[in-house]
Amino acid sequence: LLVGKSAVFGDGSISTYNANGSYSYVAANNRHYTGKYTVSKGKVCLAIDGGERRCDTVASDAHGMFLVNAAGEPLRFTLQPPIVLQNVTTLCGVPMAYNVYPPPDYLPADVKAFSGTWIGKWDYGMCGAMIVESIKASGVASVIYVNGEFPLHSYKAGAMRFLALISGGTLTDGGKGSSFEAVMSEQNSLAVRRIGGPGAGTARLTRR
Repeated sequence: LLVGKSAVFGDGSISTYNANGSYSYVAANNRHYTGKYTVSKGKVCLAIDGGERRCDTVASDAHGMFLVNAAGEPLRFTLQPPIVLQNVTTLCGVPMAYNVYPPPDYLPADVKAFSGTWIGKWDYGMCGAMIVESIKASGVASVIYVNGEFPLHSYKAGAMRFLALISGGTLTDGGKGSSFEAVMSEQNSLAVRRIGGPGAGTARLTRR
C-alpha cells in the first residue's frame, strides 16, 4: 500500500515511496533527505543517502495503518498521492524541499515583497537563508530559517520554522529569548538583525 504513495505524519513531515524504489523524506522543518527503500515481511527498510539505515514495522488497527520504529513508538500517517514540492534545492549546504505560495493580491505591496527565498551571510561569516513560504491576510507569515555549518562557533547546519509578522516593511518573529528582524532595505535586499541567543548579529540577504 505504501508503494507509489506519500505518507504524511502528524508533525507535517512527508515520506514518499516512489514506485522505482527511491525514497524522499521532507522533515517538519523542510530539510530534504533522499535514499532507497524496500518492503519485505511487514517491514519498511530505508537506506538514506549519507549512511543512515533503519527499518520500521508496518502495523494497523481500527484507526488505519501506522509504522512502529525501533524504539517501539507508533508513527501514524495518512496516505496521499505522491507529493512533489516545487523547490528542491540546497541552501547554505542544507538540502531543502518547500513551496512558496503567492501572497493574496489584496495585501500591501510592502508585505507581499517579502514572499520568496532569501540568502546571504551573517557579519561573522556564517551562511544564512530565509524562506517566506506564505503570508496570510493578517500579515502573519510562515517562515523557514536555514543556517550553514560554522565550526568556528560550533554551529551545525540546520533549519527551523517560525511564524513572523510583516508590517511597515519589517518582518519580526517576536521571540521571547531572542529577536529576529528583517527590514526591506531595497527591493531585493533584506537587512537582518538577531538579538540574543546563538548566532546573534547582522546579515544582508538577497532574493534568490
